[in-house]
Parts: sequence; structure tokens; C-alpha cells
Amino acid sequence: MSAFENKILERSDPGYQELADRLKANFSTFADHILRQSQQEGGCGIWSCRLDVHWMPYVSRCAYCALSYDLIGKVETFGADVSGILRRANISSAAIAPDLRTNRRKANNLTGKEYFSRLLTTPQRRSLFEMYRLDFEMFGYSASEYL
Repeated sequence: MSAFENKILERSDPGYQELADRLKANFSTFADHILRQSQQEGGCGIWSCRLDVHWMPYVSRCAYCALSYDLIGKVETFGADVSGILRRANISSAAIAPDLRTNRRKANNLTGKEYFSRLLTTPQRRSLFEMYRLDFEMFGYSASEYL
């Protein structure tokens, strides 16, 4: 969702202009693009996904299971996570960039749940979930509200 907003809706990266034009700023078309790309590449699994890094499943991007993490931050706890990291590093929150202290406004003010429930079909939601299933499991998320 955030890659769609950033790359397609906001057109913040000139390298994605052609794709944004082709998708016509449509989340359903964007989801179909990702699913089609994934199928053309033989699917996305651990170490084997060739999708754009901005919408590649996290499990395909690096070895989460091979590293021992002290903290994994989440969007839902962003403020507390950043505060905890800064406290551990003995850094004042005034030292970080202002845009990192607050969540950015969404381009169209839709929540993640609204994106999926209002803009995607049931088969699209199920296919996306299957593609990102390991991410949900690794980071302790439930997909029930999106399916």
C-alpha cells in the first residue's frame, strides 16, 4: 500500500512514471501487476523473488531468520519504537529529521483495510495474502480483517 501511494499516486520517483501512467493510479490494477509479475518470475519465496524491492515480500529481501534482532519495529508502534531506539542509542529525539517523528499523510486518506476491502476483489486479496503469507506469519499479523 505504501509503495503504491509513494510510487504510483504521489509519483515521487521519476523512475516509476511509466508504470504509474500504465496503471492509471488504480490500486486494483497495481495489485494485478504485482501478482502477474510474481507469476512470471515463478512466484516469490525465500531468496527467490525478483519483484521490485518496494513490493517484494520481506521474507525474500533478507535473512530475518539468520540474524538475531534486538528489535523489529512496526508501523503500528512507530513512535514508541523510534523513542526506544533513540533512548538505547542515547540520542535526543530533537536530533532526528521532523518527517521521521510523525507519520506521513496518506495520499488519499484510505487506511490499509479500506484499500483491501473497497478496492480489491476477493480473489485479489486471497492471491496477495498467499504471496505475502510468510511475512504475515513472521511478523505476527493476521490477515483475517483483509480477506
